[in-house]
Order: sequence, then structure tokens, then C-alpha cells
Amino acid sequence: MPFYSLKCKDCGNSFDVQATIKEKEEKKADKFNCPKCRSKNTAFKFSLPNIFKKERPSGGSCCSGGGGCCG
Repeated sequence: MPFYSLKCKDCGNSFDVQATIKEKEEKKADKFNCPKCRSKNTAFKFSLPNIFKKERPSGGSCCSGGGGCCG
């Protein structure tokens, strides 16, 4: 399930919520209420997705095989 970043328009609190895409679209769940002041007046914040890099193979450089993978 993805995480969404929200900000309360009443108290300014920023918080993250784990929810399904359907829950996000409907925004009916109480989990979207501000945990600090309980306000329903919240907005989604833009955030970049988590991106995980591939780790290099153990025992040397990823280019050791001559594949040119380390541009």
C-alpha cells in the first residue's frame, strides 16, 4: 500500500498516511484527518516516490564484466 503526504490547512501539521488508491480517491477514511487537531480540512502534498537503486554486485565494480553498466 502506498504512503501519502498530507498537510492540515487548519493547524499546518504535516503527516503521512498509508492507504489504498481507492481510499485516497474517495478520501472518506478518518485516517486522512489531521492526527494533531482532528481536522478534516487536509490536502495532499506533492512528494517524489521512493526510488531504490540497484546495489553493485559484491566482489568488485559493476563494470568488471565489461558490460558498460556504469555509464
